Amino acid sequence: MTRESNADDLRTAGSLAKPKGDVPGSLAPTGEAASKSQGEFLGSGDAPVLITPPSPEERACHEAGHAVVAWAQGWSVTGVALTGGAAGLGETNASSVPPYDQTDDYVRHKLGGGVAVAILRGTAYDQTGTFGDADDLREIDRRFVDAGVPPDARSAKIRALADEAAKLLRLHSREHGELTAELRAKGRLNVTEVAAVLGVHAHACWQ
Repeated sequence: MTRESNADDLRTAGSLAKPKGDVPGSLAPTGEAASKSQGEFLGSGDAPVLITPPSPEERACHEAGHAVVAWAQGWSVTGVALTGGAAGLGETNASSVPPYDQTDDYVRHKLGGGVAVAILRGTAYDQTGTFGDADDLREIDRRFVDAGVPPDARSAKIRALADEAAKLLRLHSREHGELTAELRAKGRLNVTEVAAVLGVHAHACWQ
C-alpha cells in the first residue's frame, strides 16, 4: 500500500491473469470478494484464490518495492513503514512532479510492491492479489477509471507497466535488498534513513 502526492495528484516477468471481479474489465476483486481479508479466499466464480498472509520478509520486500520503483522514476521517497494487520502491508510515502505520463508512473509505482514479492518468490506476477497487492490493484483500477482507460485496454497496459517495474527492481536489486533488510530490522524508515540507502533520487532508467 502506498501514498503519493504531487501538484496534479499526483514498469515481473510473466503473464498476467485474466482480470477477476464482479465488473467486466475490473483489475481487482469487487463486492463480497473485495471484503475478504488476507488468509481467506479472494476471487469469484468457480476458481477462488486463497490469499495467504505475507511473511515478514515479504512485507518488507513489498514496501521496499514501492519505494525503489518510485525512486528509480525520479520521485522523492520520504518514508517507508510496516503497519501490520490484514488490511495492508505498510505504507510508502513518495512525492514528485512527474516528468512523464502521470498515470503510467502512478501505476508502475503501485505495481512495484506486488512485482517485488513475485520476484522474491520466483513466480510470475498476476492480478489475483496473491502478492499482498489487492489494495494496490483496486487503486490502479480507480485510477484507470479516472483517466478514462477503456476496460479492454487495461490488462495490456498493466502487463507492460509490470514488466517495466520488474526491470527497475532488477536493475536496482542491491538497493532493494538493502532497503528491505533495513525496513525489516527497524519497521519504519524516515527520509534520512531512506536516503542513506537510495540517495535523493535516480534517473528514470527504465527508458
